[in-house]
Amino acid sequence: MNVTASLDFVYDTPANQSVLGDKVINGLTKNAILFPTLPHSVADLTMANDDLKNKIKAAANNDTVLRKELFDSTKIWIDNYKTTAKYVSLVANGDETIIVKAGFTPTKSETTPTPKPNTPAIKDLKSPLQSGTIEVSLVSQKQTSAYLYMALPLDVKVYQNGNQLNIKIADKEINLVIDTHREISFDGLDGNKVNIFALAVNLAGTSVLSQPIAITPQS
Repeated sequence: MNVTASLDFVYDTPANQSVLGDKVINGLTKNAILFPTLPHSVADLTMANDDLKNKIKAAANNDTVLRKELFDSTKIWIDNYKTTAKYVSLVANGDETIIVKAGFTPTKSETTPTPKPNTPAIKDLKSPLQSGTIEVSLVSQKQTSAYLYMALPLDVKVYQNGNQLNIKIADKEINLVIDTHREISFDGLDGNKVNIFALAVNLAGTSVLSQPIAITPQS
């Protein structure tokens, strides 16, 4: 397969993403003739990157509302730069030098099968002032395409058999979120304590389910 623009930045920290953003903006500006039909203009990419930088600074004090704004800005940034990276890969058609000129990192297809992702580690877990909300943040890890998050009542049991999850439930409510981001929130929960689990997914399969962490949402 051809060399393409690496998408590993999707799983990086917002701070590192903003550094890549500067590099891409500079590369696309200097080599505009190579990329005449960008899916997002350099001006839009600059706006998203500047917004991300501002939100990183604002959220440094761990204020819940500002952290949520950083989360939202990160999602927009990833969407814009991921689409741009795919466009650059199409234009480059395997030419590593063109990818580098756009500010992205070239990567070759793997010569060995992609391994299953590591078990995700929960980095931060909190219930902000909003009623029934739990915010979950995972440690960054590579070779992961998406995550499955679960909020289960303490007496609900979950068992893993390869790629299959068996959840024993009677009249209990379970909450699942499937997302490509390392930070999500569960909304509309009742005030009962729940266990939070996470599972990483890629083309090779699923990781081992994370160990549960209990938390009680604000009511």
